[in-house]
Amino acid sequence: MRENKIPKRLIELGLVLQYDSEVFKCELKEEQFLTWIERLLINRERAKIMSGDTTYTQTKVLESKIEAVLIEVKKSNWHPFKEIEYAKVI
Repeated sequence: MRENKIPKRLIELGLVLQYDSEVFKCELKEEQFLTWIERLLINRERAKIMSGDTTYTQTKVLESKIEAVLIEVKKSNWHPFKEIEYAKVI
């Protein structure tokens, strides 16, 4: 039987996208922190992870933005309005 463990990186990237949408756009009424291209690249990495490929890497600039958001999420103990629900692997 396979273990249904969601990769940490997948969860983190989802949180980054949610934080960008919910905090920057909704709460602060500002432009999003991430550009649409950066969001696309993050989603591309998420798709690769979901397909089992963990070799995808981001640019240094985007990776630093991801890390900055993750630090803020942890520091403020932020949680999204709705958690992302991942399908179970059988």
